[in-house]
Amino acid sequence: MDASQGGPPTPLADNPHDLTGTSTRGSAARKAVDAQHDYAMLDGASGRAVFFRPQRMGADELAPLRLGVTFTTRDDTGTSSEISGAVVDVSQSGLAGLVPLDTTGLGQGALLPRVVLHIDDAVFYDGRATVAVSRRQGDETRVGLALTDGLIDVDQVKYLRDVRRWDRDAKAPLDSAHTPWAHVGDHAEFKAELLDLRLYLDETQARLDEFEQRLPWAVLHGGTQSPALQGLIDLTTRDLQPEFDRRVGSLFNLVRELPVEESKALVPLSERMVRDHFVTAPWLHRAWKKPLGYAGDYQVMNHMYRCQFEGPTLFAKAMSWASLHAPSPEAVRTRKALIKQMLHELFAPHLGQGTTVRVLSVASGPAQEMFEILRDIDELPHKLEIVLFDQDPGALAFAHGRLHHLVDRRWQGRVKVIYLHDTIRRLAAGHTVLGTLGAMDAVYSTGLYDYLPHHFAVKLTRRLFQLLKPGGWAAIGNMDYANPNRWVMEHLLDWWLIFRSRDEMRAFASEAAPEATLSFRTEATGINPFVVMQR
Repeated sequence: MDASQGGPPTPLADNPHDLTGTSTRGSAARKAVDAQHDYAMLDGASGRAVFFRPQRMGADELAPLRLGVTFTTRDDTGTSSEISGAVVDVSQSGLAGLVPLDTTGLGQGALLPRVVLHIDDAVFYDGRATVAVSRRQGDETRVGLALTDGLIDVDQVKYLRDVRRWDRDAKAPLDSAHTPWAHVGDHAEFKAELLDLRLYLDETQARLDEFEQRLPWAVLHGGTQSPALQGLIDLTTRDLQPEFDRRVGSLFNLVRELPVEESKALVPLSERMVRDHFVTAPWLHRAWKKPLGYAGDYQVMNHMYRCQFEGPTLFAKAMSWASLHAPSPEAVRTRKALIKQMLHELFAPHLGQGTTVRVLSVASGPAQEMFEILRDIDELPHKLEIVLFDQDPGALAFAHGRLHHLVDRRWQGRVKVIYLHDTIRRLAAGHTVLGTLGAMDAVYSTGLYDYLPHHFAVKLTRRLFQLLKPGGWAAIGNMDYANPNRWVMEHLLDWWLIFRSRDEMRAFASEAAPEATLSFRTEATGINPFVVMQR
């Protein structure tokens, strides 16, 4: 007798060696002993419940199953009749039902020649039964039966109940008309393009996985730029990169004109088909998981700036390289180059004048442009005061870690960097210490406005313009609707930006500062323009 039948535990080993863990058999035996220990600690019943009886399940507990019972009875003359009743409860060995008061042949102790229990369209019992209880209950008679020709398989009853509940709660779980993306319409071309991308990525991954097995680990992960590694990068650039851009761009073109809600309805399909392939790339994985609460954190920006062939597998490295060279990350790098150019233009008129130039970066992130300027320039005759403002202390800590030593080494006494950790909401309301630091020659924000609705963009822009000295400028960037990586961002990373046309950018700038002189500067890709406001 095994433990499940209530008997003593079966010995597991012939000798103590089996329990020492020095052999496979011993390890298995030790696990079994642990299982016995758990079994020994189980609780039984108490009181009258110690005397076991099969559990009764009421009709409510079995909902939404439809339960019914048919009784065949005999009267004193031996005449048989059949009557249907409602089921009150069932157990392994019996059931209770309700029948009309005038039903005969159901007295206590009566043997019923046939009882049929129907649950939905299945028969769970068909045989004889004895009336164990018969009593009036309101306007009906409650009859309790003891089954004599077998037992009801209550486990199967529960399983059927679970199937029916899943069907009910999931609302046709296997009906293609109820998939999350079905109600938006056919979108056959989008689905075909998505399937083609999935098949392409499957095949690409299989080929790269197979080839990776033929390479020494050091070639891919050794940390040195070997000719073989450069050959893999060249191959990715030549073959995968154009395919990536073409296919991603094609999917973007198929959803770009859709209303936001209709595009969002297609997200589960995009995720199901190809997200796992994309997020093998470390930077896309971080943007998807959002460990700091938002997709475009400073570490994601650092990935875009470094633009490396990185990842745990060859396929992941190839996906990183291809995605990091797509238009949107490229725009992040080229907008940095544009800001550097604008700052160089700002510094030039002050050369040799001994003045202090003040610059404010709003939502500064890793401050890559400032790091590169201070690292690369040869001379800085004037003093420079840089204010880095960000809501993320991690971003400020990263910027401080690089700039602090650089400034001390090259620009001590000439460059001052102030790190402000405060909220954009307080900045827009004028509640920060910025007003005490002096008027600014330049204020810029590269990616913040991608997340700001119009009314807040107006409020913040008005405040930034007020911080400028006469002749100073504010440059505010915003991604354009034409960003061809929107499908990747929105459908695979849950990264939804507020895109703006130049007219929409001009609108919030004009409303915030009607007196400003407006112009536009555009980085090399053309998808991240800046509205420039001159005071």
